[in-house]
Amino acid sequence: MSAGPRSSVGAVAIGKNEGERLRICLHSLAEQVAHVVYVDSGSSDGSVELARSMGAEVVELCVRLRQDGWKIRRMDAEMALHDVAMSRFSQWTKRAMRAGHAYAEGSQLHGAPPERMGVRESRRIVAWGLILPALAIAAAPFAGPLSLALLLAYPLNVVRIARRLQREGESRPWTLAFFLMLAKFPEAVGWLRFHWGKLTGNRSAIVEHKRV
Repeated sequence: MSAGPRSSVGAVAIGKNEGERLRICLHSLAEQVAHVVYVDSGSSDGSVELARSMGAEVVELCVRLRQDGWKIRRMDAEMALHDVAMSRFSQWTKRAMRAGHAYAEGSQLHGAPPERMGVRESRRIVAWGLILPALAIAAAPFAGPLSLALLLAYPLNVVRIARRLQREGESRPWTLAFFLMLAKFPEAVGWLRFHWGKLTGNRSAIVEHKRV
C-alpha cells in the first residue's frame, strides 16, 4: 500500500496475545493509513497497552460484548492450524511462563464477576506451582521424609487428568497430562513475574518462545 491514500484509509487489526507480532503489524501500518483500530479478543499479555502506546484505538471485543449482554459462542470446529514451532524444551518452558503471566494479568484486568477471566487458572497455578511445593519444603524439618508424601499429589493428579483426557478421546492422554502438570512450575514463574512487576512498577516484557 502506498502512502498516498493515507488520509482516507484506515486499518483494523484483530488479535489476542500476539506480542511481538502485533508490534510488527502496527508498525507496518503506521505510515500507511490514517487510523488504526486494534480489535482485541481478551488479551492478557500486554497487547492492549502495546497497541495504545503505538497510537491505535483499542476495542476489547469479547469483554465489551459480554458486558453489553451479548453471548459469545465457540464453534466446535478447527478455525485454523498453527505451527507453534517448538523444537526445544526451553521454548516450551517460555511458552508456559507466558501463559502464567497472561493468566495473572487476565485475572487482574477482568477477574471480577461476571468475567472471572484467568481466576480459576491462577488459583491452580498458585496451588500446584507455589503452595504445595512450599508446604513440602516447610514441613521437611519437622516431618522429615514424610513431608515428601505431599508431593504424591502430583502423580495422582496426572492420573486424574489422564483418565479425563481418555474419556474425551485424547490420543496421547498420559503425555499431555504429564506436561499439563509439569507446566504449573514455569506458569508459576510467569505468574510471579507479573505480580512482581505490578508491585515494583516495572512491567515485564512480553515472553516470546520463538523469534518473530
